[in-house]
Amino acid sequence: MLSQGLGIGLGISILITVFLFNQNGNLKEDLGANKTALDQAVLTNANNVKNFDDVNDRLIACVDQSAVDEAANEVTIANLEARYARLEIRKNRVEIRREEIFRDPKCAELRDLDMAAICPDWASELRERAATLGGDGDT
Repeated sequence: MLSQGLGIGLGISILITVFLFNQNGNLKEDLGANKTALDQAVLTNANNVKNFDDVNDRLIACVDQSAVDEAANEVTIANLEARYARLEIRKNRVEIRREEIFRDPKCAELRDLDMAAICPDWASELRERAATLGGDGDT
C-alpha cells in the first residue's frame, strides 16, 4: 500500500510538474508579449513627449508672435488715431473757411475793406467813374 501511495504521489507530482511546466511556458510567452507591449508603450510615450514638446514650442512661438502683432497693432492704432485727429483739425478748418467764403458780409466789413490794396485796378476804375459822374473820386 505504501508503494501504491508512493506511486499515486509520484504520479500526482509528475502531473503537477507537467502542469506547472506548461503554465511556466505560457507565462514566459505572456512575459515576452508584455515586454514587447512595454517596449512599444515606452516608444509611444517617447514619441508623445516629443510631439508634446513640439506643440508646446509652437504654442510659445504663437504666443510670442501674438505679442509682437499686438504691439504692432497698438502702434498702428495710435498712428491712425493721430491721423484722425489731424484730419479732424483739417475738417474744422475747411468748414470754417467754407463758412467764411459763403457767408454774407456785413456793410461795416465791406466799408472797412481797402479796395486799393485788394485790387488797385478796380479801385482806380471806380475813382474814374466817380469823377465822370461829378464827384471828386476820394469820397
